[in-house]
Amino acid sequence: MGDGAANTMLLMDGSVDRPALRIVGNMPEFDHLRLSGIRIERPDRGMNGLGNGAGLLIENVRQFELDDLRTFRNGYGVHLIGCLVGRIDNLLSYYDRQGIRLEQGKYQSTPNVIAIDNCSILASLRIGVEIVAGTSVSMRGTTIESTGVETPDQRSVGLFVGQSGLAGGVAIDASALYFEDNHGSDIVVDHPDRLLTYGFTRCVFNRFAKSALAPAIVFGSQNGPGAARAFLDLSGSAFLGHGGDYRAVPTRPAVRFDFPRGYAGVRLFDESALYQFDEERPEAEPFRIR
Repeated sequence: MGDGAANTMLLMDGSVDRPALRIVGNMPEFDHLRLSGIRIERPDRGMNGLGNGAGLLIENVRQFELDDLRTFRNGYGVHLIGCLVGRIDNLLSYYDRQGIRLEQGKYQSTPNVIAIDNCSILASLRIGVEIVAGTSVSMRGTTIESTGVETPDQRSVGLFVGQSGLAGGVAIDASALYFEDNHGSDIVVDHPDRLLTYGFTRCVFNRFAKSALAPAIVFGSQNGPGAARAFLDLSGSAFLGHGGDYRAVPTRPAVRFDFPRGYAGVRLFDESALYQFDEERPEAEPFRIR
């Protein structure tokens, strides 16, 4: 426990590919980890902002709590591998290449039951939050802003969700999220597997100048089986444009679903909320399914 993230700093001066702080667990012998009140910073990220070294890397730990952390100029702000049942609260990630990354470990098939609450992911070079695998991830009261600021030619996403690799798929429950000024899509769901549930309720998508290739939300299914089902809940969410920043037309939708292999069971709940992004052109087509 540090003396607050504003007062206690770990300065990592060395390889940009090594973590500043690495904690390796051995379940069930090592669990119940709490880390709080620390700032982790690097002088730079290496040439062109590259380097994969995490500010905080945690592996194979069950029942963890991370609170009041700041990460600055790391490859990943917080990188969790094979961690089960835990939460990340009050994280400020600034100018990390990626803010948060969740992925499966050597002994655990997937991160499981992870909560991300009241965090700010600002100015990530590529991705704000990346969920490679997770059976149940909740996100509440979190801001993801200005991702992809230095590498617009690469995939720059506010929230990226990859294939879960599990028979039961992945479930994400998100509420009161705020997306602003992301250079790529705010949310990308890529290669989903089997039954998926994505709930983005009471979220705000603000100030986005997107294109047909980078709508606010992209829901893809390039590699999944034909029997896969996906549910996207956008109840109460608002798409708010500023002036001429965004105009939804059929060639530039706010939400896009790509189903080249015939996904079934996609459902929008409360789709009228999708019209809130542009009061000047309420007749514009808000989303496209092809």
